[in-house]
Amino acid sequence: MSVIEDIVAEDVEPGGTHGFDIRASRAEEGAMTLVSPDIATCPECPASCLPLATASDYPFINCTNCGPRFTIIETVPTTGPMTTMRDFPMCEQCAAEYGDPTDRRFHAQPYACFVCGPRLYLNPGDEHSGVAHSDSLNRAQHVP
Repeated sequence: MSVIEDIVAEDVEPGGTHGFDIRASRAEEGAMTLVSPDIATCPECPASCLPLATASDYPFINCTNCGPRFTIIETVPTTGPMTTMRDFPMCEQCAAEYGDPTDRRFHAQPYACFVCGPRLYLNPGDEHSGVAHSDSLNRAQHVP
């Protein structure tokens, strides 16, 4: 879902490390970045999380290829603390996947699950009123 608009090559002095690494973002006066639009959940997300108890049927599942972008970003840099997701600290499992370069959700900013992220509640006024359900979307279709 991305497009390379330009490639610029320049020599730079090493910053004390060897190879490629991702560093913490820092605010810069006048900084600007293009922000991607929100993207519908890709087919790989539901398929890849089915065995995981915390992500199974999670309505907000996403990865680096899909999910919200524009609607959660408040300022640049566009990392977690600068988004509305800062109110949802990652659980241990999500943090491990977010930090794993081999994981398809590596550094996906809106990363979340039923344990740590936004929850969908069904409030039909019955015995399940106000309780988060993994099946809330399906159950909502049958509420009179």
